[in-house]
Amino acid sequence: MRYEEFLKQQLNLIKKGGMINVDAMPDMDLYIDQAEGFFRKFLDKLDEGLADKYVTKSMINNYAKKGLIARPNGKKYTREHMVMIAMVIYFRSIFKMEDISKIMKPLIDSYNSEFDDTISPEVIYDIAETVVEKSRSEFFGGLDDSVSVIKRSIEDTDLEDDERMEVLILILTLSIRAGVEKYLASRLMTVYFDEPGKQKQEKFKIQSKPASRDKKDNISEI
Repeated sequence: MRYEEFLKQQLNLIKKGGMINVDAMPDMDLYIDQAEGFFRKFLDKLDEGLADKYVTKSMINNYAKKGLIARPNGKKYTREHMVMIAMVIYFRSIFKMEDISKIMKPLIDSYNSEFDDTISPEVIYDIAETVVEKSRSEFFGGLDDSVSVIKRSIEDTDLEDDERMEVLILILTLSIRAGVEKYLASRLMTVYFDEPGKQKQEKFKIQSKPASRDKKDNISEI
């Protein structure tokens, strides 16, 4: 099978499976084995065994213990818990567990708050899902363009008709794009969730420097 056909098959799987759809999440509370089964249905469409890497019952328990999601109400997981688990699944492809806990902390704090005006994980996830869906067609079209550019670029070279080298170039292209997006996500996490206190301290130091310098200048003039 030519890699172009294989690529189309994989894209079709993504289109059918796609993101874990928030609208498909049940409105009723679920036991942990039911929650696992829901996510397994989505992830195994893309790759059999993928669910075993992210949403076994022990992993879901661990997410709650380590503060990646809010602790369940007794033994049941609400719709909001399910949304938070979906977020963690995607975050885990980039971040370590301790980093994910920092990102999720505002949502968990809000969930546990006694106030009525709380942040809805479902609203956050729904917006992200909408953004991804709108950019998906651009990504698929861009992938076709990338394959065309690769084929044109290797015409009349030693790489022409070497399918493995074509695939290598495509893998490298996708890896570079993924690397850039991962870098941006990591920098945003570091600045806005990991070191917000440090950023404020640095800003305060910068603002304080001119005042101290003026004082020194005044002393030297005397």
